[in-house]
Amino acid sequence: MNQKTTPENLTIANKPFEELPELKQIKAGLSKKAKQIAPKFFYDSKGSDLFNKICETNAYYQTRTELGILQEKSHVIAELFGVKNVILEPGAGNMRKVRTLFEAAEPEGYIGIDISKKEVINASYALARDFPRTHIFGIVGDFLHLDNHELRESIPDHDSRSVFFPGSTIGNFEPDQAQAFLKQIGNFVGDGGVAIFGVDLKKSGKVLNLAYNDPEGLTRDFNLNVLTRLNREHGFNFDPSNFNHLAIYKENKERVEMHLVSSKRQLVLLGNEVFKFEKGETIHTENSYKYTKKSFECLVKASGFNIKAFFTDTREYFGVAVISFQPDNI
Repeated sequence: MNQKTTPENLTIANKPFEELPELKQIKAGLSKKAKQIAPKFFYDSKGSDLFNKICETNAYYQTRTELGILQEKSHVIAELFGVKNVILEPGAGNMRKVRTLFEAAEPEGYIGIDISKKEVINASYALARDFPRTHIFGIVGDFLHLDNHELRESIPDHDSRSVFFPGSTIGNFEPDQAQAFLKQIGNFVGDGGVAIFGVDLKKSGKVLNLAYNDPEGLTRDFNLNVLTRLNREHGFNFDPSNFNHLAIYKENKERVEMHLVSSKRQLVLLGNEVFKFEKGETIHTENSYKYTKKSFECLVKASGFNIKAFFTDTREYFGVAVISFQPDNI
């Protein structure tokens, strides 16, 4: 960005809040008996672009369905926010969905955290330009540690805080991790504070399998791109052509699983380190849990929240939940 044209209501900060350096996390995951890579590593510049394209496909119902709900219910949600509000959006991406709340709630401030520097800069700039009365604070970093001292010091203090967590990202957490993250959110918003969650609801396996295996092949490319990123940024020598995309709904686990499947026996090198793959062995790259209204309510109650409102589309494919932190209920 040209400093002369940067809006006065925009602040960008680099805060990579990591418990472990990236490479250490990746190596630890690939050294497990059941190999895995955390889904946050999908989101380099190309990965973010691919995900935005996935959201436009016919198969991927989540984005357009959630946007429809938010547009229809934005004024109701704004009333639950209260006045003089600051909205925190972890994993903000292109910040498209939060615009519906800006238009209805007119928040005093917005903090968007995303691991993709390109997304944070471009989306924050656009928000600051289009909503000049709201201070936009973009943070490049990992949103998983909202209780991090440096993060809390970086965020402008305000009497009224809320959290916006759309896109069913809560489904990427294991249930115990989701509960722990909800407690972090509760500590951030405080007693009586409000959070808005996108919740992908349980539905037929046919619909879910198509959503993660789009005919355009974008989800396949998105999944495989993580290997290209590991080569470029960390010095691995993965051959992506030796891996296949696998995404399948596991009804007994109530989740869609994404894997990269080795098509042959092979060795992957990182300097002098060797990672062995058997034919058919997988790298587990993502889970996406699906909820019912009841199961999501059980999750949030265990974390000290109550559901204030729960909106769905007519097919009940997707839900938008407004929850309030009531720590005395834990």
